[in-house]
Amino acid sequence: MNYAMFSESKHLVEKKLENILNNLNEKHEIDKVVYNGFDKDFHLEEMLNDLNTMPFLSGHKIIILENPFFFSAKAGLSDRENLLFTDYLKNPAPFSTLIIYITQFKVDKRKKIVKDAIKYCEVYQPKELNDYELSDQIKSDLNRQNLNIDNEGFKELVKRVSADFDGWDNELEKLDLYGKEKLSLADIDVLISKPELDNVFDLTNAVVAKNLIMSLTVWRNFPKETREPIPMIMLLASQFRLIHQVITLSDHGFRFNDLASELKVHPYRVKMADQVAKKTDSNGVLKVLNLLSILEQKIKSGLIVPDIGFELFLIEVCNWWNQ
Repeated sequence: MNYAMFSESKHLVEKKLENILNNLNEKHEIDKVVYNGFDKDFHLEEMLNDLNTMPFLSGHKIIILENPFFFSAKAGLSDRENLLFTDYLKNPAPFSTLIIYITQFKVDKRKKIVKDAIKYCEVYQPKELNDYELSDQIKSDLNRQNLNIDNEGFKELVKRVSADFDGWDNELEKLDLYGKEKLSLADIDVLISKPELDNVFDLTNAVVAKNLIMSLTVWRNFPKETREPIPMIMLLASQFRLIHQVITLSDHGFRFNDLASELKVHPYRVKMADQVAKKTDSNGVLKVLNLLSILEQKIKSGLIVPDIGFELFLIEVCNWWNQ
């Protein structure tokens, strides 16, 4: 039997892989081998030989092929290797299970080898969860662990883990080990780290809201290790460029659900950018980007002290928006 799992959401693919391995464990005593298909030392024929060799110490063999480079748009196999791999997919060894597992890049479905894999494997291709599905998944996982949480705490939990859902299992384990009968917002604030980008979103929102006091407060409350003007200029510029793209695509009729796919960025970033985009326009965003560019040049040229320059930028942009 062959399986193929394609998704840039590692969490969802790992869940499916875990289910498959558990099912096979119930049926067989298994021998598992993992091949890194992105490693320069990976050899396809070595893996195929392994698949076609009967296991010695167990009744069944599982071969996991992680992120094979030849499923990407940037690389491929020789004609001979393509033929060998397709022949195996058509006629898999009865004592082996091949699991193709891809989370690190987008699969190029135009390639014949990928089309053959889809044709001859049981395929699992989960999409990124939308807000409702994400919330339901988190709620289900909490219930499974018999963890109770109040409404405000749950909302904040969903917000914090949705930026990087691949780390949810670790956060869930942390909540379970905490051992409290009912979790609150205060518990979530202590136990679950706020995504780094959330601080950038808070600063972006304060700037767009023309709130100088809030802008300076958010900036000064950044963790010391991340309160560096040049990296922050780059992060803010990236965020305002994304906001500009969201505004432009929305003006051209793109629906919110299509934006993440079109822009090829995480849905959480698009969601946060869209919230800001509704409060401003292209001219305002381009003005901020221009001021950030000027500030970066001044700092790199030694014309201004970085920390002072960044606070002067906040003052200038908030005052300009208030004119």
